[in-house]
Order: sequence, then C-alpha cells, then structure tokens
Amino acid sequence: MTTAILLTEYPATRRTWAGQDIALGLASLDLNPQLLLTGPAVLLLAADHDCFRGSEQQRQSLHKRFRILELFDCPAVWISRSDMEHYQLDPDELILPVQVFDDHEWALQLQSLPSILRY
Repeated sequence: MTTAILLTEYPATRRTWAGQDIALGLASLDLNPQLLLTGPAVLLLAADHDCFRGSEQQRQSLHKRFRILELFDCPAVWISRSDMEHYQLDPDELILPVQVFDDHEWALQLQSLPSILRY
C-alpha cells in the first residue's frame, strides 16, 4: 500500500515540515511514500527556494532533507503540468526527479492512491 503525502504550501510552514517529517519517517521504514506537490508547494523543489528551521547551530535545510528521499529509493515526486507552467519551473532544474502529469492524468492518479495525507 502506497501512502501519499500531499504538500500544498510555500514557504515552508509547520505543516510543510510535518509533511516532510512523515515522508522521511515512512521512507526510513521502507514504505516508500509518494510525495505530491500542488499549488505554491512546487516551489519547495526550486533550487533557489530552500527553507530552513532551527537555531543557527542546528539549522535544517528543507532541500537536504528532501534529498534523503532519493537515498531511500522513493518514487519521483508528482507535480501537475499546470502548476509547473504557472510557476515557470523546468523539471530539470528541480532538486529532485519529478513526474509531471497533465490535469486529467493528475486527477486519475490521485484517485488511484489508497490514502493521501495532506499538509
């Protein structure tokens, strides 16, 4: 069973960090969550949009934590083509591999997922 994690906000908020924490936790258990980004959350993967939390000494990078998903062989992040176009992003310039779906395919893919956690 695939658990999907849907992130919808940018910049990184408590909800975004919580969603990432869940995704990393599932990945560490070899459950390979499917990460989905919609709306302004697609900017979370843009190379010049890293976000940080924590004190100066214990600062955590959202981008470095996202890249951990690759180490766990998680599937490519799902993004809709309309969001990519709206935010003028090129899939090759993002920090993680993405799978881009047109709006109709996006809706079908969401319906195929057994559970989606929204953050």
